[in-house]
Amino acid sequence: MIISEEMKPIIKKITELDGYKCHGLINYKKGVSALNEDSDPTNQSNFFPQQCTAIINTLFSSLKNLNGGTPNKLIVESSNMTMLIAIVNDTYFCGIGLEPNIDYQKASLALESLRKAIKLQY
Repeated sequence: MIISEEMKPIIKKITELDGYKCHGLINYKKGVSALNEDSDPTNQSNFFPQQCTAIINTLFSSLKNLNGGTPNKLIVESSNMTMLIAIVNDTYFCGIGLEPNIDYQKASLALESLRKAIKLQY
């Protein structure tokens, strides 16, 4: 994936959110960072994309078995992080990690903007 000019200010805004910890663009078909799609999925640098890919694939499978449709967004609140994940298409998803107990409304809006920008390109 190439970061488009439209994506750059959105990503900058994401990194400036209250409670920002991390963000990611993932190719969940390959289990790698979308910014380095030719990398080896077993490389340690792809540990996080691999873990996220496993979660997404399990969720897709579970929803399919329940006739629950296709997931659109995930919000995971844990003791050390709140994670927001937006499915872009059948290849990519993007996500934001925040400190726990942070209001994530602005992050959710920024993530939706990023998803739309990626959809324009892919």
